[in-house]
Amino acid sequence: IMPLAVTGLLAKFVGAGVRYWISYNSYLGFTDAADYHLAAARIAARARAGQVGLIEFIPHGLGTRFIEEVAGVVYTVAGSSRLGGAFVFATVAFWGSVFYLLAANIAVRGLRRKWYAVLVFFAPSIVYWPSSLGKEAWMFFALGLGSYGVSLALMRRDRLRRGFVLAAAGFVGAAFVRPHVATMWIAGAGLAFAMAMVVRRRAAAAGALRSARFPSTMRASDGLVLFGVLVASVVGFVLVASLTLRFLDPVSGDDASIGITERVTRILDETERRSSEGGSTLPTYSIDSPADWPAAMLSTLLRPYPWEINDLASLLPGIETVLFVVLGVWSAQRIMSVHRQFRHSPYLLMVICATVMFALAFSSIANLGILTRQRSLVLPFGSLLLCLPYVPKRSRVAKGAMPSPVSVP
Repeated sequence: IMPLAVTGLLAKFVGAGVRYWISYNSYLGFTDAADYHLAAARIAARARAGQVGLIEFIPHGLGTRFIEEVAGVVYTVAGSSRLGGAFVFATVAFWGSVFYLLAANIAVRGLRRKWYAVLVFFAPSIVYWPSSLGKEAWMFFALGLGSYGVSLALMRRDRLRRGFVLAAAGFVGAAFVRPHVATMWIAGAGLAFAMAMVVRRRAAAAGALRSARFPSTMRASDGLVLFGVLVASVVGFVLVASLTLRFLDPVSGDDASIGITERVTRILDETERRSSEGGSTLPTYSIDSPADWPAAMLSTLLRPYPWEINDLASLLPGIETVLFVVLGVWSAQRIMSVHRQFRHSPYLLMVICATVMFALAFSSIANLGILTRQRSLVLPFGSLLLCLPYVPKRSRVAKGAMPSPVSVP
């Protein structure tokens, strides 16, 4: 794995260089990264001149302001360099890939580690999009860190508290930039912790747990901590969800007369309107009932479809999508057995939950560039489903035991 990680870091630097060249040559500097650079340079100049207090220097804004403040800290230490900032944030995003790999290695027994490492380090969208000074690099790192923390808390009893601290740090960091995305990961983590608590309590009561991953007994203190983590996940979900509605729909503010449904509808309509401006526009799918979910999810995860490819900008993500579809068909038997692993790998429940919520939430995006950029954040979860082991049906194994993964060509 280490050679793949080193090569993945080099690929990340190549992606950062390519994106830097496109930003300042093809787009002549009219990009978000250029705006972040200018704002960060001003913050760094003030900090070096002693005009910024310690509290003010700590990043605490929301959205764009938070990234400007983080970049300002980097520039204060390392100097104000556009190219340097790009490579620093590319390195930060690379650590997100590392955390996703570590999380899966801990949580999934029989994981095809090398395959997953190849996808999480070398998938074109991951190499390119989170490789610049901007929100994607920070979000990729924060969500990866949070996922690693959840995996530790779920699967390693001796690292339960450490895992919770890492998960909280990652998801809080993500919530400062995109609270709506952090909400999806927190909701998935809450379901995973609920599953783990139920499974462990039943196993401890029956004395039938024999997995090497889960201990046969669970101390009362572990149960209390796990329950506290679950409560904290629910509370965090509620708080971040409230923050998300205010963040995405600032016009409504604290007006209690506006219901949640109306707020969400307004947000989706505004997202569709804004993302439909500019080139590479795609038709969107409205979600009026659960029957619309499959088409909406596919539109988020698999577009552009072959018949929607009409230029180079749509051809490249189209090729990547085709490759993932081919891998999905090849791995169909393993993917279809994922539900048999929920009891012994609750982390996979988080993966499924976050992916489904992400696919539904971003189905209103009408711009291909925005869609592919945002989709890179959930790509590590989608890649994980392609690298799972095949688990036979429960009837073929001893009751209460973890089915051994079976190699499937």
